[in-house]
Amino acid sequence: MEDLSVADAAPARAWAPLKFVAVEASASAEPAQFAGATLLLPAVTIGNVGQLTVDLIVATLGVPRVGYFDTELVLPIAGHGAFSPPFRASQGLAGALSLPLELFHDERRNLLLVQQRSPVVAGGQAAWADALVAWAKEAGAARLLVLGSAPAHHRRDAQIQDGMLRAVPNTCWTEALDPRLCLALEEELRVATDSRGSTGAAWRPRASSALLVGACQAAALPCLALIHFCAEGNNAADALHMAEALRRSGTIAVSGEGEGGAGEEHPPIQWVSPECWAQMEGSRPDGSIY
Repeated sequence: MEDLSVADAAPARAWAPLKFVAVEASASAEPAQFAGATLLLPAVTIGNVGQLTVDLIVATLGVPRVGYFDTELVLPIAGHGAFSPPFRASQGLAGALSLPLELFHDERRNLLLVQQRSPVVAGGQAAWADALVAWAKEAGAARLLVLGSAPAHHRRDAQIQDGMLRAVPNTCWTEALDPRLCLALEEELRVATDSRGSTGAAWRPRASSALLVGACQAAALPCLALIHFCAEGNNAADALHMAEALRRSGTIAVSGEGEGGAGEEHPPIQWVSPECWAQMEGSRPDGSIY
């Protein structure tokens, strides 16, 4: 899969505002409805590691969907519910659709998760980052975590032994990085300017992760981009590794206890694969669809 995180050059245009549509009574359109929440958002990049990680967290914690976003900035798509057993209608149970941009809210943990299932339209990356951050700010989110990825071959030989995770915080992010879990992204893996000819860089100014971090900086919203080195293929193991890093760091409290700090004081958990993973690469398709 080609890296879809870089915006194509396109004429500037005015985009309609991002609209949140609540599907649960607990989620309204009122300002600051999610005050103090941590917002996790995937970047649509190589291996879809961020998206898989969000799926894994939602399935494991049983986080309910509270709404979706209506926007022309993300390509339209609809599919079978990612967290519903296949073909529930044949069992007399109501099914669900997966939409391009869905919002999940764990009220007990005050955790918000945005799932993005299709890429941003060409030329709309910067507008999308600004619109999402503006909504997060208005909704009362306290901080934003971008879950992204980068090609593993971009690493230098000396960096291979340092693990697969790197972090890029903005200046509003005041929490220290735990070196046992991830390191700050090395300067030699960044480029100051971006173009279609840029190669060998894990962090590019016009990539979606960088645009989201920059938009949060402009809005004075703490933001951390977590980047996982990977290759294309079945990236479920990469998502599990990223989810474990979030758990061990205390960024998400899977048990509802032990907020803050880092290390193994946070209880282990048995991660649960979502229903949609049964049809991933390496699995035989469900014969009943034929």
